[in-house]
Amino acid sequence: MSNLFETNHLVQIGLICDDIESVKSNWAEFLESDVPTTIPSEKYRTTNIQFLGEPAYHACTNGAAFHLGNPMEVEFELLRPIGRVPSEWENFLVEHGTGLHHVAIRVKDAPDKAKKAQAAGLVLRQTGYFGEGIGRYAYLDARKDLKLTLELTEDPEQPKDSEQPENTPAGEKRPAPVIRIAESIRSPEYIGVVVKNLDEVLSAYKRVFDLEPAAIKDCTRQARLNGSADMEIVRCRSAVIDFEGVRLNFIEPVSERSVWSTSFAQSGEGLHHLAFPVKDLTAALDRYQKQGWAPLQIAAREDGTPVSAYLDTKEDLGCILELIEKEDF
Repeated sequence: MSNLFETNHLVQIGLICDDIESVKSNWAEFLESDVPTTIPSEKYRTTNIQFLGEPAYHACTNGAAFHLGNPMEVEFELLRPIGRVPSEWENFLVEHGTGLHHVAIRVKDAPDKAKKAQAAGLVLRQTGYFGEGIGRYAYLDARKDLKLTLELTEDPEQPKDSEQPENTPAGEKRPAPVIRIAESIRSPEYIGVVVKNLDEVLSAYKRVFDLEPAAIKDCTRQARLNGSADMEIVRCRSAVIDFEGVRLNFIEPVSERSVWSTSFAQSGEGLHHLAFPVKDLTAALDRYQKQGWAPLQIAAREDGTPVSAYLDTKEDLGCILELIEKEDF
């Protein structure tokens, strides 16, 4: 079985938000980094955006980005649609509000890969140019099988004269400044994806990317939910797929009460959270609870000390945050 896109290099995580200035400032505080510059879109003559097969003359965004971690950088992109005109970004914001929107892979010949993806059942939503009109991107609706929106991004060294829009001073998705990552927090451990049927999702990733998890785990944990002092048993099935750049952790809720089952009941399947490692989770929880990030679920050892925690950071960061204690961090 071959890889449909001939790559598994995941280069970007995308979040769409209504208040980019607030969200990027909150992320900069969490990452202990500089605040990135917000960069507005260029005009249609540069971006040549096509949304659902039609020219999107007025579709544009404000964008900012953090580049996270070593050894392989992953861009964390924040986008805020401008003008309330139809586009992939505006439609997502209207339907879902602020939240994680896509992951991106870098490909060669994005139009050809998009055609192959459509033949495989993925739906082409939007295309456009970036980086002085040289680079290209395509958003694919892969929510049915892969449970997310997938972006194909291509950064050719030289434009093809027959394909580049005329008069292209700078593109909609031009690169943002590289931001240093905090010494106390690494790049993401993984991106969490809540799914209904783990086996079906893993089969889809094998078919599209020719990737499989090392193992499927039946997880049973004792945890405190929503700030309660009482322990409950939460259960899920999970599997991690390693992409180049960052991992995807697929979680199928089993128990009726958990942070995953609540999300599934409210929002269905899809991108759920970003997980980051910390050296001292107890200290981190104390710090973040004081600034108003309430715990949604804290998994604990038998002695009650925490090993992982989900925090209610949706309002400040645009998505749920998971912190994982790692002794070797």
